[in-house]
Amino acid sequence: MKTTLMPALVATVMMAGTATATTIDINEYSAAAFGTATSGLSNVSSTGFEREGILLGEGEITPGGSLMTSVGSFETIGGTGNGGTVKQIAGNTGTNVAIRDGNVFGRTNTTAGGSYFLDSNDTHGVRWDASSGGSMFNTLVFTLMDASEFSFLRVIADGVTKEQRVGGRLKDGNTSLVEISLSSAVSSLTVELANFTMSGGTENARNDGFSIDDATVGLAPVPVPATLPLLAFGAGAFAYMRRKQRKAA
Repeated sequence: MKTTLMPALVATVMMAGTATATTIDINEYSAAAFGTATSGLSNVSSTGFEREGILLGEGEITPGGSLMTSVGSFETIGGTGNGGTVKQIAGNTGTNVAIRDGNVFGRTNTTAGGSYFLDSNDTHGVRWDASSGGSMFNTLVFTLMDASEFSFLRVIADGVTKEQRVGGRLKDGNTSLVEISLSSAVSSLTVELANFTMSGGTENARNDGFSIDDATVGLAPVPVPATLPLLAFGAGAFAYMRRKQRKAA
């Protein structure tokens, strides 16, 4: 019985740590809030899709391909767009994400002095395989426009899911600030943004556009986990019991 105390305690600590490993917050966007979210980060990489827009111009990313940026790659999670966003660009197949310029059904750039942004192109959503040129990061921040236009939003990162329900269509141009924080640094991470409605408990994918801008990854100081004192206590208790066993022998 005494020999199983420490393994059981370690398992409890690890489970507690895993449960709080990743937090995903979706809040109202403002330039000040974005500045606060990204201040104090090191190893920072970011894109407002300006460089990509200048190099590639406005239009759909090659179907089946990925948009490569300084913060990783972007592509659709699937589905075929068929709405007004797709019809605006000649030759747009609506099978992949698109770089857009200006104002697209209320979706606009959020970078000061910029004009480009990444649009879901009315597909079912966007997959972001985040990276930072080999640098470690534990924080991702980006803006999401028309975030309240669909009824159901899902963000998936590091095995943790954040779901935001908004109860119906709101006006175009609603913008949210998304912050993803990890308890430990990584060199890569996958984030999925999916556009769904709910009907009778069933998810139904939608072809309704939304946009991403100012995608940023960086390294923030990691606070001491709340479970660390418990782990130290367990190690001390285990050592004390071992000493008592040796004395008794």
